[in-house]
Amino acid sequence: MTIDKIESLLVELYDFRKNYFLIHAIEEASLKEDRIKAKVQQIVAAVSEVRSEACKYCSGAAGGGGDSLTREQLANLCWAEGKARNATSEFDPVCQEMLTKALKLNPDLGNSSDIHVQLGECFWKKLDREGAKLSFEQSLKSSNPEIIKQGKRNLSILMRQVAAATKDREEHLQYMDRSIKLVKEAIQLDFSDGVSWYILGNAHFSQFFVDGQKPETMKLALQAYKNAFKDQLSHYNCDLLYNYGVLLKFQEKYSEALSALQLAAKLDPLWTGARDQAKDLELVLQKLTELAGANGGLKQKQFDKIMSKFDSSHLEPYKDSFKDSSGKAVELKLCNINDLEVVDNSTTSSTGNEDRVCLVKVIAEVGEYCDQPPYYCIVADSSSSVCVVSVFNAAKTFHLQRGDSLAIAQPLLTNHNFELEPLFDSNGQPRSNCSVRINFKLIRINTPLDLVVNGKKMNKGAQVFASVGVEAKAS
Repeated sequence: MTIDKIESLLVELYDFRKNYFLIHAIEEASLKEDRIKAKVQQIVAAVSEVRSEACKYCSGAAGGGGDSLTREQLANLCWAEGKARNATSEFDPVCQEMLTKALKLNPDLGNSSDIHVQLGECFWKKLDREGAKLSFEQSLKSSNPEIIKQGKRNLSILMRQVAAATKDREEHLQYMDRSIKLVKEAIQLDFSDGVSWYILGNAHFSQFFVDGQKPETMKLALQAYKNAFKDQLSHYNCDLLYNYGVLLKFQEKYSEALSALQLAAKLDPLWTGARDQAKDLELVLQKLTELAGANGGLKQKQFDKIMSKFDSSHLEPYKDSFKDSSGKAVELKLCNINDLEVVDNSTTSSTGNEDRVCLVKVIAEVGEYCDQPPYYCIVADSSSSVCVVSVFNAAKTFHLQRGDSLAIAQPLLTNHNFELEPLFDSNGQPRSNCSVRINFKLIRINTPLDLVVNGKKMNKGAQVFASVGVEAKAS
């Protein structure tokens, strides 16, 4: 075994990790980590063999102990072992020891290799953010654009994590601005790199929730994720698929969201975050379909009783005048659910119902089936047409009671009708060869302050802006 051969094995290891799903079926996802560890141990054994052979040679030639390896060769061996050990997802103290020793033996490795990036990622796994930050900053001094790109990408993520831990809003935004600036610089070094685009998408998605939930920020996140998927390897990036799925879920693009979350769960069966998101969304959509198709689970007499109690006075705040988000006065016309225009998705800038108001009765809450935002309920209008209402940015204490009247101005109505192949049963256990039809109409409310409940506007205490953090397995 030679040092050159070890370095070849190291290249093979990282290529194997990077391209695993290009050469293996998704069904072999659970074997990936063990296969990586086996290759790591192969390199560790090879490094040990080279050291042992060198000691034997030195002992035989000089009649005593010693080491025939040069300082540079020892540094390369330490670097190779450290980088190999860093290929796994867990922190390895020997990895940190080897990389640190390699740098001491040969400081020039800082420019000729990615050792500062590797050491930074090792500190990161150890949850030592300051050590990681210093190492990533050192990597920016390299003359290799690839190493600089990796350093900027990792620093961008680190700045976002620091921002998330910062309570001061202005300081938070400053860290987020730096995070976005760093990853944009990484993209300029390699415009086709899917990882950089994915990190930019995460940064914009995080920014959306701390900077006023501006629609243009969400669009930037979505476009960055789409650019990431132009890189073939991104289609097997669990973290990207997870965060993309969470974004689509927030936009209520449920069919696409489920596809992304289910694939993330398949690619890493041990990652509970992706599995739980996919499972919870499957169950909620099935429950919404069930309740919307069965009058909220009410018996006919109960349903008819609620339907008999519509009161036009509950439209009072909208009877004289209504001002839209731009301050323009609009005269609203009372309409039933089936009279409303249906839009393709809930991110459109126009509802198609700018001159309409809907009066509906709550016939069921869905809180007991869903502990994540948004707040869902089932409603019916005076013609007994039923749909789902989702309320975003609602406080945990916000809830509606069966029989409550809701007046909804300029309602945003979407239709959800697609075939779902659940990965999990109602108990959260894996299932296969099963399909379920998801079918319901939905009105999205971006804040409870847009609701009139029983003739009264909701107070500000009903609103708490949502925060949906992006996630990675490593964190």
